[in-house]
Amino acid sequence: MSSSVRRSGVTLLALILTLSSSLWAQEQPDPVTLLPQGVLDRIADEVSGSFAMRHVYELGAYEGKRDVAEYRTTYFETEYVVEMARQYGLSAVEVERFPANPQWHAHKGELWLVTPEERLLISHRDVPASLVPGSASTEVTAELVYVGLGTSAADYEGKDLRGKIALTVGPIGPVVEEAVTKRGAVGIVTTHNALGKPIDIPDLVSWTGLRQPEDGPEIFAFALSHRIGQALIDQVLRGEVTVRAVVETEVFPDVEHEVTVATIPGDGSTAEEVVLVAHLFEGITKQGAGDNIAGSATILEVARAYRKLIDEGLLPRPRRTIRFIWAPEFVGTIPWMEKHADLVPKMLAGFNMDMVGAALDFHKGNLKLYRTPASLPTFISDVAQQFFEYVGETNREKVHNRGIAYAFTRPIVDPSGTQDPFFYHVEKFYGSSDHLVWGQAGVPFIFFNHWPDAVYHTSKDRPEGLDPTQLKRAAFLGVAITAVLGSAGPDEAARLAATTAGYARRRVGEELRDATLSIAAAPRNQIESAYLEARNLIEQAYIRERAAIESVAEVAKGDPAVAELARTIADAFVRTKDEDLALIDLTFQKIGGVPGLTKAKAFRDEEKAATTYPLLQYQGVLRPTRAPSSYLRGFHALEALWFADGTRSVLEIRNAISAELGPVPLEDVIQFFDELEEKGMVVLSNQPRTMAAMQN
Repeated sequence: MSSSVRRSGVTLLALILTLSSSLWAQEQPDPVTLLPQGVLDRIADEVSGSFAMRHVYELGAYEGKRDVAEYRTTYFETEYVVEMARQYGLSAVEVERFPANPQWHAHKGELWLVTPEERLLISHRDVPASLVPGSASTEVTAELVYVGLGTSAADYEGKDLRGKIALTVGPIGPVVEEAVTKRGAVGIVTTHNALGKPIDIPDLVSWTGLRQPEDGPEIFAFALSHRIGQALIDQVLRGEVTVRAVVETEVFPDVEHEVTVATIPGDGSTAEEVVLVAHLFEGITKQGAGDNIAGSATILEVARAYRKLIDEGLLPRPRRTIRFIWAPEFVGTIPWMEKHADLVPKMLAGFNMDMVGAALDFHKGNLKLYRTPASLPTFISDVAQQFFEYVGETNREKVHNRGIAYAFTRPIVDPSGTQDPFFYHVEKFYGSSDHLVWGQAGVPFIFFNHWPDAVYHTSKDRPEGLDPTQLKRAAFLGVAITAVLGSAGPDEAARLAATTAGYARRRVGEELRDATLSIAAAPRNQIESAYLEARNLIEQAYIRERAAIESVAEVAKGDPAVAELARTIADAFVRTKDEDLALIDLTFQKIGGVPGLTKAKAFRDEEKAATTYPLLQYQGVLRPTRAPSSYLRGFHALEALWFADGTRSVLEIRNAISAELGPVPLEDVIQFFDELEEKGMVVLSNQPRTMAAMQN
């Protein structure tokens, strides 16, 4: 090869590398959102993970018992949130009080080893979770008897428990029945860890509870860490061990739950609201930094930053009032919602921050966005998802963009926090927190939650498990989502509908993949049922997504032009339904070889189910979340209840919950509603409710 050729080759290579380097920055551009980039940048600058972390330290720096005086006045957490809300310029700051069950309080709780040596094993003074709430006052010295799991008669064979203390690795409830009620034990010491990972963090103590036995004397219970518990079990197995329990407790009969409420008022153009909720209390006794002082601190920071950005003119005053609620989980939100039933029709949306800001290296999890259930299809989930994706894509390193730097493109990083990326998942509905109350009222809601959490509901749920950077990102998401939902009106409807339609197309595409794969993977003797469920999955997807697109009309209630716009976009979206179903049919024909199968063969009792329309009976403003039935359980039962609005048949409800949560037999759904009719929870009719009846 000549030198000139070699030189031209080198020159060409250099040119390619130069061009490639200049293009690297363009390979993975930042996602676009419904807010301009300049606004996003300013929100990111304003929100502070350090501020949120300070609130966490003020409210839950250590695990400690409550001052007795607070039961008669105001809890210190409430006083703090009220003070900060007023300092931040929020409006209508008030504390609403609701009756609470009598409150157990511990003055003293010590478990001493007596023989073979005397020493303190654990104390409520040092670890409040160690004295199980519900324990009765006592001072007793007795032998420890190890009963293993302690939940069945076999665990007690050859063991005398009368007048002794049961040492167990099992949950307290079943052990009370077996060891105390049946065999006369005077107390329980347990190492049970509900998280199931005691070896990972051997010094944490799980929060649990004790319900006193109905008959016989009152008892006590202590909870031990895995480390202390295993050492004690080993000691008991090697010889007789005696312990002394010293417990002083009191029950306060007249206590209250406190709900703190504050607002950023709307501009007066509508009476509607957007609601942000976080539980400041989980009961009254247990408090965790991550669960959920972190969420409470974050919505306080959302309120501060949003109000400041409005005052500076960066964000407009919202059309809707933004309402912030700090409450005891469920026991405060439920009575608050019942008291303010008049506000429910005015609520465009709610979202709940429960366990946010967790440190990635400690918990090995990520922030989850849980969408609303299929019974509440809404554009609101997609408003939230676009911002999750924005933060996720701009706060992780991408090899495609290494030409710019080994760095985040739009860093949202707190100076006092980590440089960790933002990992997230967008998941289906899950309902174990206060957003469920909004769903009970029929208000669309979303849910932020970091999972897994290594220490929630334990003595180790302290601030060191949190990261100011992740708190800052949660606050950023809160402000951005609230800014869109708070101000959306007729002018924004087309953008919202288009955004929802785009996400809907992605979701249907994924479900089409799942549907065809389910047929391809089905055993020969199950391929027909797989085909029928695959068709149902796609049919229900289009029903759900059409409703989500049309929900955009809620930003301009009563405006026929906006409603028509949303319908037009929804109509365009569903035009591909027949093509998707045709692909399902073709897949089945080519794999299953049964070209003539029809959906009519799918289920027994279809005729009855197709002409029976259940109507759920509300409990005041709230729908029930549990149905006492052996036919449907968990979220299947919940969604069946929430779909029962009188317009859907039992067959339609069966198909809807099967597509969302996994197939269930039609016969079980029929029996479920028959059983609930007998209990007065639903009314069954052979005619659907009319739209006029629903509006009345």
